[in-house]
Amino acid sequence: MIFTAGVKRTSLLAAALMLSLAATTPANAACSDSAALGVDWEGCELKSAYLIGENLTGANLKNAKLSYVNLTGANLTSVNLTSAELGGANLLDVDLTNANLTSANLRAANLSNADLTNANLTNTQLGGAFLTQVNLSGANLTDANLNRTTMQKSSLRDAELRGANLRFADLEGANLISADMSYADMTSVNLIKANLHNANLSNAYLSGAKMQYVGMGSANLVRADMRDVNLNLASLSHSDMDSVNLTNSKLRGTNLTEVNLQNAILSGADLSGANLSGAYLFGADLTGANLTGVDLRGADLATANLNGTNLGGALWVNGMQCAKVSIGGCK
Repeated sequence: MIFTAGVKRTSLLAAALMLSLAATTPANAACSDSAALGVDWEGCELKSAYLIGENLTGANLKNAKLSYVNLTGANLTSVNLTSAELGGANLLDVDLTNANLTSANLRAANLSNADLTNANLTNTQLGGAFLTQVNLSGANLTDANLNRTTMQKSSLRDAELRGANLRFADLEGANLISADMSYADMTSVNLIKANLHNANLSNAYLSGAKMQYVGMGSANLVRADMRDVNLNLASLSHSDMDSVNLTNSKLRGTNLTEVNLQNAILSGADLSGANLSGAYLFGADLTGANLTGVDLRGADLATANLNGTNLGGALWVNGMQCAKVSIGGCK
């Protein structure tokens, strides 16, 4: 009788353990399954796993624990990585085309040379991650955290970055043609030599950004905060910069032909040698700005504030060259 009671107690404990596991493991997940197409590892603990070159196309890795996993060269096309933990993971050369990484944690992960075309990275944490020469064309990075992320020479053409955190991110030489960065926080971002043609940066915060040699023709910069920005030798022709704030910014030798700068704030800005021919500066504030040697032929300066503006040697709206000493107007 004593033996029988002991067996019953053991059976009850085993049953309780199985119920506990069933309660904490997704119904269809089999964490012991081998890597394969469509494998279901939802919620599985795979920390530091070695999955180099594996083909996991269509796999379910929702809520999976993948910190420091090595997935170099793996095929993760159309994989579900929603809310997955991938901090410090090695994702070098990985194919994440059409993958869902919504709310995933990829802090300090290495995704260099990865393909994330049309991937969903909404609200994804990518702070301090390495995304050098990554293809993010058409990707959705709305509200993503890219603080101090390295993205040199990456392609973000047509990408959605609305409201994203790009503070101190390195995007030197990146392709951002037609990307949407409206309302993004891009404080002190590095965009040197980046291509932002036709990009949307309306209401973006770009204070202290490095934008030398940037190409952003026909861009939307309406109401953008660009105080203390370095735009020397950049090209912004035909861009819409209505009500932009460029206080104390550097625009030496910058191409601003036919740009809309209506109601723009350019007080204290250095535009020496810039090309502003055909620009619309109606109501612009140019108080104390440096416009020496600037080309203003055909520009509209109606109601613009030129108090203390240095126009020495500038080409005036009618083609006349201003005297070397021309403060507050063309002399």
